[in-house]
Amino acid sequence: MGCRPAGRRTSLQAIPGLDLALPPPLQIRKLKELVAGTTLTPAESGAAVNKLKRLDEIARMETAKPKQYVSEVNNNPALTRTLGASLR
Repeated sequence: MGCRPAGRRTSLQAIPGLDLALPPPLQIRKLKELVAGTTLTPAESGAAVNKLKRLDEIARMETAKPKQYVSEVNNNPALTRTLGASLR
């Protein structure tokens, strides 16, 4: 006998108004707005809540690439001059 999954899987459903090209945090914000509003049908609302849960998990695991979002403070003369003056 083979193993079979229990229950049924919900089919993937497009969520109107959601731009999949956005990064996960912005998709989460948009999904929260859509779920809180009254524009989604019950089926779309269920799909949106499931996608929101998946995106929330993805966004928590996401890490920034090194030195992409944070600049070097020690090598920036404008910042080191201001920081050095305030520390004296």
